[in-house]
Amino acid sequence: DENDPTCREILEELETIDDDTDKHGIQFVKSNDAKLAAEIGIFSFPALVYYETGVPIMYD
Repeated sequence: DENDPTCREILEELETIDDDTDKHGIQFVKSNDAKLAAEIGIFSFPALVYYETGVPIMYD
């Protein structure tokens, strides 16, 4: 939720490195899809998931 202070703070931090990660082929995608979150095991927010060859890897 972009209105949540913690989520907003983390999003701002990620946006500061977005250009650098683009150079390495890493893209950031935001989603508010609760069904998708549940399908990949996200039950609390904020959450960061890295996909490698289509497999979600949760960042703790």
